[in-house]
Amino acid sequence: MKIDEKKFSRFLKKTISGAFSIKFEKELHGRELLTAFCPHMHNNWELKFVPSELPEENCCITLIPPRRVHAATPDFIFSVEISHYRLRIGHLNNPNCLFFSVNDENFKINTLPELLDVLRKIGDDKRLAVTQEKLMSAILQHLLDLLELLKRSVDMRGSFNALNKALEYIQHNYYISGIGVKDIADFAGVSAQYLNRICMVEQGASLRQLLVKERLTKARELLQKNKYYIKEIARLTGWNCPAYFSNCFRKHYGCYPTQINDCTK
Repeated sequence: MKIDEKKFSRFLKKTISGAFSIKFEKELHGRELLTAFCPHMHNNWELKFVPSELPEENCCITLIPPRRVHAATPDFIFSVEISHYRLRIGHLNNPNCLFFSVNDENFKINTLPELLDVLRKIGDDKRLAVTQEKLMSAILQHLLDLLELLKRSVDMRGSFNALNKALEYIQHNYYISGIGVKDIADFAGVSAQYLNRICMVEQGASLRQLLVKERLTKARELLQKNKYYIKEIARLTGWNCPAYFSNCFRKHYGCYPTQINDCTK
């Protein structure tokens, strides 16, 4: 789906002025995890604007906190990923997504994560339903204001070089088992050969090695949750074969996934 800034702004205004419902995405486990569409986790907040089945509501706003395992968002649903340093509207593998980012960790482009964390603490307490709705409206207004501000400022998407685009693509799509070097290079807008060359110069690793490293890093985070079987973690991080995943994990960390507490790296 092509993301149009004006269309999304109108959608936000309509949502703010109308009725909507709020829910938190439940973390996937067991059979649900194994049958879900591209299950994964990331370190940012995500908001999904799901069309409501109720005629009196504009949409259901589903909130996904950082590091919560969930299914990928279908293309027909507006998705917003938020951190202090990044704002993405639409799927990153769609070249028409809206994406703003800063690389300076001393500069935050927004305070939305703090507001969303307050909303999480309120939770599903029905006694605070009005407060929850008002806070969500304030968050959406803040998002709308931020989008307007970023539109008027330097287009940060244009300042992203090919390597930065590739790294962002890997960080957001590591869980898709079918992605390869060509997919990443196509998104970055350069040839795979050129991208591999600058990866080796600036990162000291090939593009494939960077993808594997990202998958293994996420796998280690999931192992430390102590909630998932090895085959589930393999699927969550883009591996088709749990045994191959275990061998790659051992080569990188010096221990098998089942020995995570003994890893020294």
